[in-house]
Amino acid sequence: MGYDMTYHPIAADDIKKDFFDALLEPDGVQRLAKKFRLDAKEADYIGKLLVETRTESKSKDFEFWNNMVYRIAQVAGFLRKYWYLRGSTLTELTDNPLFARYFADWRTLVPEVLHKKYLPKTGSCVGGLKGNYCGGVYVPHDKLIELRADYESNPGVRAAMDESFSHDRLPVFWKAVDFAIAHKLGLLEAADVLIPNPVVRNKDGTVSPGLNECFTAVWNCDKEGIFLYHIAAMQQISQMLQAAHGGDKG
Repeated sequence: MGYDMTYHPIAADDIKKDFFDALLEPDGVQRLAKKFRLDAKEADYIGKLLVETRTESKSKDFEFWNNMVYRIAQVAGFLRKYWYLRGSTLTELTDNPLFARYFADWRTLVPEVLHKKYLPKTGSCVGGLKGNYCGGVYVPHDKLIELRADYESNPGVRAAMDESFSHDRLPVFWKAVDFAIAHKLGLLEAADVLIPNPVVRNKDGTVSPGLNECFTAVWNCDKEGIFLYHIAAMQQISQMLQAAHGGDKG
């Protein structure tokens, strides 16, 4: 069923100024907490995330998308409401020429003084998922407006979106988009910031409801996409049990 995706409404300035200010300046986390009215525990958690980010950035294994952009998504989860979807990504549309104009170049989101340190030296800086626990593409506010309108007027855009966000997931995605547009924000995707576990298999072979594994503010997540995933997972389990039962009969 693919990645555990979250979609985070966040402004370009929230990334370029607030996030990197919190990352680089001694009192940056305090300013971020004051601006977004975060409590002490939330600010402390973000502070620890950014300490990890600074440590990771010194490693030869540092990857901008897996480390830095993933951290931006984690921080964004504390700032505003966000949405979960299982298996639907914008990244899979980055190779579609119809969608190239919607995605931001990360060179416009990272302070110029940090380009040499953090960004790839050559090639595209649109980004996208490189695997699990990774940040993806960012769609700026004006491009979200265009995407929303193009879905209604461009058959190619509509078909691609309908395929990528099938099985009732597109209405949930549009709720994230509409929230971002209404609040003059863009939208950032990330994988494995929140990982729902619909069921846990017990030692005796039975199953029980699972718990969510979350690396941001779980209370800010809209639950509709999680419910869709739970329903799909239970349907799959039911089909497997029916198949096994039928096999026993045969």
